[in-house]
Amino acid sequence: MALRPLLVAAVIAAGIPAPLAADVPTAGPAQGRANSCASSAFDAIGKTDPTAYVHKRFGVRGETEVGGALLAWYQSAQNAVIYFYVSDPAEAEHVRCPQNMSIAVFPGEGPHAQEIVDANVDSYLNPAVRLIEKPRTGPTAIAAQGRTIQAYALEAVVDRDGAPIRTRMVGYARGPDFIRVMTGYRDDGVCRHQTVERFLAALKWP
Repeated sequence: MALRPLLVAAVIAAGIPAPLAADVPTAGPAQGRANSCASSAFDAIGKTDPTAYVHKRFGVRGETEVGGALLAWYQSAQNAVIYFYVSDPAEAEHVRCPQNMSIAVFPGEGPHAQEIVDANVDSYLNPAVRLIEKPRTGPTAIAAQGRTIQAYALEAVVDRDGAPIRTRMVGYARGPDFIRVMTGYRDDGVCRHQTVERFLAALKWP
C-alpha cells in the first residue's frame, strides 16, 4: 500500500537522516518555541511561563521539559503534530556534543507503522548522506509506565561534519494513530548522551 506522500515527507523532514540539521533555532529553546511555525494551532498551559503545549485539534500534549531536554520548537502539519527537543544550551558540551529528540503523532496512520519506518530507509540511501553504519530495521519492545509497547525501529550512524551521529526512530501504533520517537546524538566514545537517556526514561509514551 502506498503511503500518502505528505506522510513520508513529514517523517523525513522531521530529522532523518540528519536530526542535527538546522531544525533547532539558534536563538535558544525559549525563543524557538515563541517563533514556532503554526503556533496558533496550540494552546499554552501556563500563559506567562508555559509548562506544556497542547494541539487544539488533536489534543496531543508536549511538555516544555522532559528529563532535562528542552522543547525547542513544535509544529502542526496537515498530517502530524511534532515536538522537537534539545539538550540544555547552558550545558558545557551542548555544542560539541549535540543531542536532539522528538516525539510526533500522525493521526490515522497507525495501521501503517512498520511501513512508515521501512519507507524512511530510502532517506539514508541519498548519495549526499555519508553512512558509517547502514540503516537497520526491526521489531523492538519498550518498557514504559508499567506496560510494554511493541514497536518497530530504524537505526543508523552517519558522518556529519566529521562526527559520527547515531540516529534512531521508534514507531508504533496507538489505536488509529502512528507514534514516532526520534533521537540523534554524537556517538564517538567521547561525548555522552545522558540527556537522550533521561528523555527516554522520563517520556510519557502515548
